[in-house]
Amino acid sequence: MSYNGRRKRTILSTMATPAQQLHRIELDLVPGRPGALQTVFAIGFRPFFLMATVFATLAVAVWTGFLATGTGAGFFGTWGIPGWHGHEMVFGYGSAVVVGFLLTASANWTGLETLRGWPLAGLCGLWLGARVLAWSGIDPVWPGAFDFMFMLAASIAFADPVLRADNRRNLIFVPFLAVLTLAGVISASGAAAGQPHWTRTGNLMGLWSIIGILLIVAGRVVPFFAERALGTRIPRAPRLDRYVLGGHVVWAAARLTGFDLGAAAVALVVGGALIMRIVQCFDRGVLQVPLLWILVAGQALLASAYLVDAAEIAGWFVPGASIHLFTIGGIGVFTIGMMVRVSLGHTGRALRAQPAHVVAFVAIVAAAVMRPAAVSVGGDAARWLMLGSGGAWLVAFASIAMSLAPLLLTPRVDGRLV
Repeated sequence: MSYNGRRKRTILSTMATPAQQLHRIELDLVPGRPGALQTVFAIGFRPFFLMATVFATLAVAVWTGFLATGTGAGFFGTWGIPGWHGHEMVFGYGSAVVVGFLLTASANWTGLETLRGWPLAGLCGLWLGARVLAWSGIDPVWPGAFDFMFMLAASIAFADPVLRADNRRNLIFVPFLAVLTLAGVISASGAAAGQPHWTRTGNLMGLWSIIGILLIVAGRVVPFFAERALGTRIPRAPRLDRYVLGGHVVWAAARLTGFDLGAAAVALVVGGALIMRIVQCFDRGVLQVPLLWILVAGQALLASAYLVDAAEIAGWFVPGASIHLFTIGGIGVFTIGMMVRVSLGHTGRALRAQPAHVVAFVAIVAAAVMRPAAVSVGGDAARWLMLGSGGAWLVAFASIAMSLAPLLLTPRVDGRLV
């Protein structure tokens, strides 16, 4: 998947510098447009965003179908019903989005090429193999092994250019990727051994690792995106960034070890610091730009997840609402906005949300509100809210999958691959 002909690499100032500018690699291509396969495996976000959006639609369609009919429990095998759902949303959808973004971002941050061509296709094959095996009813050891190989290879692919460029600032992602890799092993081992507690622990560790990555990304790129869109200086909050991320790690460790009282206290601090960061970096113009307000909404829902978690520990809320604020509200809302913004920007399109994107943004926020509400109300209303949330998720991700696929499968508008 390479071209004959002269390549020209232009190294611009990097987004990782204090000036927060973007680093790009430009290629002079020989005449003619590359094919879809050559295009899709040119850079990490293309295949992984495509697979993530399609997978998120299919996985939640299966889950919502089960909720609607109550049949087909045997499909989930030894994972158990909640175990399979949690595993596939974290290590299927979540890992694909994170890896796609980080492989793309590391090229920008370092000025070095990341995986492309056949190596990138092989990495995608590991992810796809894990998903097929997890859906096949085979012993969970096998999808667990593929997930482990995928995350290990993806972590190395991200860390390699970062280390070669001495881009130490971005090594902060590596521990979170390492925990995500370990969490997948624990989750699959629990399913294989008939230990649902292990599976739940692994799923939660993976979830918390992904949230940690998103907290770092949000603190860096949302102000940058806002400045580009609004043409105004957006203040940064580096001290709050440290409080949010450090607090998240301490909270996750307290939750993992069962120190719930400490976890509740730290959750209040993290939620409050995250709200302060949103307010400090906020500009009213954000509300007029869908590509920005969806990212702010994702952070706001994450902040509410920490606060609700503290309330659940204190016995003020029925347990279960916070987990869906973290997953649908934090991960679902924030990542759907990031995928659209990154896909538009890296394919040379205008940075304006299309009607299908706005529909998806509204639908995913609705899903994030309805699912936690279902935990609180109980009864028949809870079932309808769960189904409504699942339906809204399907609308959101089907819209995004169909609208992004043409961008991800075709070259940039200027003819370059990256």
